[in-house]
This record gives sequence, C-alpha cells and structure tokens, in this order.
Amino acid sequence: MAEPLAARSVDRSGRNTLVLVVFTAITNLADGVLKMALPLLATTLTRSPALVAAVSMALTLPWLLIALHVGVAVDRFDRRALLWVANGMRLLTLTALLTAWTSHAMTLPLLLVAGAVLGVAEVIALTSAMALTPAAVGPRWRERANAWITGAETVCNEFCGPFVGGLLVAVGSTFALGATAAGYVLATVVLVFLIGRFRVPREPARNVSVSGRIGEGLRYLWERRLLRLMALVLTVLCACWGAWLALMPLMATTVLGLGPREYGMLLSALGVGGLVGALTVTTANRLLGRRWVLFADLMAPSPWSSPRC
Repeated sequence: MAEPLAARSVDRSGRNTLVLVVFTAITNLADGVLKMALPLLATTLTRSPALVAAVSMALTLPWLLIALHVGVAVDRFDRRALLWVANGMRLLTLTALLTAWTSHAMTLPLLLVAGAVLGVAEVIALTSAMALTPAAVGPRWRERANAWITGAETVCNEFCGPFVGGLLVAVGSTFALGATAAGYVLATVVLVFLIGRFRVPREPARNVSVSGRIGEGLRYLWERRLLRLMALVLTVLCACWGAWLALMPLMATTVLGLGPREYGMLLSALGVGGLVGALTVTTANRLLGRRWVLFADLMAPSPWSSPRC
C-alpha cells in the first residue's frame, strides 16, 4: 500500500506544480501588460508627471495599505477561492475600463480607481498563491516548484509582460485591455485543475482579532534584528524605485519620444536584469557571500536586480 500512496502523492505534486506555474505565468504576463498599459493610457489624458505617477502608484499602494490585512485573510480562508476572487475583481475592473474607453468616457479618476482595485487584486492573488504552494506541492517537489514559479513570475511579469504590452497598446488600447481580460479568464479556468483542499484549519482555542494577528506579526518582525533591518532598508529602496518607475512613462513618451512598442521594449530590456539575477544569484552567493552580494546590489540598485516591491 505504501508505494501506491507515494505514487499518488508524487503525481499530485507534479500536476499541481504544473498548474501553479501555468497560472503564475498567465497572471504575471497580464499584470506586466497592465503595469505598462495603464500609465500609457494616463499620458493620453494628462501631461502632468504627478498625475501619471499617481496611476502607477495606485497599482502598488495597496501593498503598503492592506498587505497585512490580506495576510490575515489568507490564513483564514480557502486560498484557491481567494485567487478566484482576485481574478473576478480584475475582470470586473477591466470590463469597466473597456466600456469607458470604447464609449469615450475614460477619465483620470476612473483610471486611478481601476488601478487601485487592480492593485488590491494583485496583493490578494500573489499572497494567496505563495501560501497555497506548500499545501498543493509535497516536500520532494517544493524546491523545484518554488524555482519554476519564481522563474515564471520574473520572465512573464518583468520581461515578456512589458514587451507584449507595448505591442498590444500599439495595436490599440481596446485590444490590449481585452487581451488582458482574456488572460485572467484563462488563469481562472486553470485553477480548476488543482487537486486538494486549500482551506486553512481553524484554531478553536484562539479567537484573535485581525488587528491582534497583525500585531503578532509586527512584533515578531521587530524583535528579530535581521528581519527588522531588511524591512527598513527595503522600505527606503522600494520608495525610491517606485518613484523612478512612476515617472518613466511620461519621460519615455515626452522627452525620449518613444511609442508604446519602444517603451515596452525598454521595460523588457530592464527585465533582463531580473532574469540574469535569478540565474546567477546562487553562484554569486556561493562565491562572494550574501553580505557582499547585497552590498553590491545596494551600490547599483534597480527594481529588477533586487527583491520585488
């Protein structure tokens, strides 16, 4: 009986790994397209650097405002169901944007609200997907699954996404938004093929509020010197990188005179750094040590050479 049980476990892990990698690739490709396309849409509505930057910030601000609350939700509810909720939010938002664009009713406030909702959906999706992996994949497959998922995220979000987004926007904004919505629909269907139960068992002995859970996590972080230092350093770096990326769309389209296709190629070229870093970080850590690798990264930072913000 032991061998059939082991075989079923291996088969389940292999299938779930494939499903998670495909889901990650599709959703991150769509996310990469949106992060390139929405600021470009903003440049058609305003020439104010601050307002264009606000659209980019709307996509990322939810990580600062609600990430801790989403983490508590992920610890309490079915992770796959949360992924479906996130993709539902994305589809409804894209439908609203498509309707507004085709009816010539697109406004900057609508774009800001849409960016915020899409940012919230991204927080829910990425947090749930990370938490779901240990439950979906057995220990023997887990390291391989994490490597493949991280690779799919880096390549699709940072390398392929901006390039594809530039091509789609060059064809037409309607086509770009519609193709992105189709990607999220496909990703939602892919999740059906996951095997297993992903609801977190409740702890009847502990009835801790959401704020209590967040407080526990923050105390755990603050009481550990290494984690506290990394959190503070990354906060400063992410603020700098976010400001730089937020100004890039207007700088590229006005000062450099780039079109959507060329701007997508520019972001894809930057994404090459993330791919090279993912492939060489293990060797660099072994040869130089993690401390010196991190120091070198701080001396020549870019959003694609360091942890994602």
